[in-house]
Amino acid sequence: MEQGQALVTGSATWRALWLTELKALGALALPVVLQTSAQQGLVVTDQIFLGHLGTAELGAAAIANSYTNLMWFFLLGFATALDTLGSNAYGAGDRRALVTWCVTAALLVTVLVGPVAVGMSLGGMAASGLFGQ
Repeated sequence: MEQGQALVTGSATWRALWLTELKALGALALPVVLQTSAQQGLVVTDQIFLGHLGTAELGAAAIANSYTNLMWFFLLGFATALDTLGSNAYGAGDRRALVTWCVTAALLVTVLVGPVAVGMSLGGMAASGLFGQ
């Protein structure tokens, strides 16, 4: 306890601790930020080109992107939740729980891909019914 208090009391030490943590967090977050930015850049580029074709085409692409994101984030939510449980098992050194969570994640996402695929194939009918497109 005294060692932790000594670490917190000095402002220079406190600042160094914050900088160390910030660098570690930045090193972990930078690849994710770059990948997400590149992925969104693809969507923006598509919409720029579709905007030159016409407003109907741009609107159709925006609806399709929204529908695709709805289906994608449904799967991503389950995968992320199971990823957290697997990380917890790995951190605890529980190899058996880690394998269990990995197999559970693979099976659950595989089962959920079926309804998402059906939903994606019915996207045209859903847009026609909802938006009269």
